[in-house]
Amino acid sequence: MMKHWTAPIYAFFSPLPSIQYVDGRHCHIFSCLGRHCKQTVWRYLDTGDKGSTSNLRKHVKSCWGEDTLTAVSDAANLNIARDAVKKCTINSTITAAFEQKGKGKTTYSTQPQTKVEIRLELDCLFVWLALTKECRVEIIHWVAESLRPFEIIKDCGFQSLMKTGQPEYYLPHLSTVS
Repeated sequence: MMKHWTAPIYAFFSPLPSIQYVDGRHCHIFSCLGRHCKQTVWRYLDTGDKGSTSNLRKHVKSCWGEDTLTAVSDAANLNIARDAVKKCTINSTITAAFEQKGKGKTTYSTQPQTKVEIRLELDCLFVWLALTKECRVEIIHWVAESLRPFEIIKDCGFQSLMKTGQPEYYLPHLSTVS
């Protein structure tokens, strides 16, 4: 059966899957080769789609990132794909792991910004400063009125509370509040 596994998607998984019976059903269990991934993907052999790779692709997309999946999918054969996977690093954003299912805006990424994004951000910086001045005043007022130490700006709970509902909200630096 393994001789039919020539698709590049198999390069992301251990070359020899474990074979088990789960609830009396025969299945192959593929182990992901991601550096910190302990995930396994099961493929039952008593179904009509026993050769389907869609569940493997779905895992690779969430674990390694769509860019890596696309790049390796273009490989000519499985051996070339395996070499490419060895050289790859996981490139998905940290927010992919904590992706919001409902309303909200995803704002953080581990990937560096492009020059165009940096220029756009610098252009918007002056607008941000004008918008957050009133917010800074309110935070200073709240800290002073409730006799809280200025260190509260560094508190994770406070930051979470302030960013709830608006994750792009700017919190001023400790020295700005004090």
